[in-house]
Amino acid sequence: MKKKNILAENMRRFGTKNLKEQEELDDLLDIIMTYVKDPDDAEKELDGFLLHGVQGFSSQVAANVTRDPRFAKFKR
Repeated sequence: MKKKNILAENMRRFGTKNLKEQEELDDLLDIIMTYVKDPDDAEKELDGFLLHGVQGFSSQVAANVTRDPRFAKFKR
């Protein structure tokens, strides 16, 4: 059985070009996971953010994530 390289898989999925960029996305996903328990839903929230910024979050997630001090570096 071939071992999956999750980092490389996520870099392809999110179109990140380097490790630092991917680590930042992983940090953002960790913040989202604080408020969303289902990993699939958390990834959908991340996708929404990547496409539309804060407006891409669902209202419940936006209300929580935008008040999280760890989110400050992701505001655009």
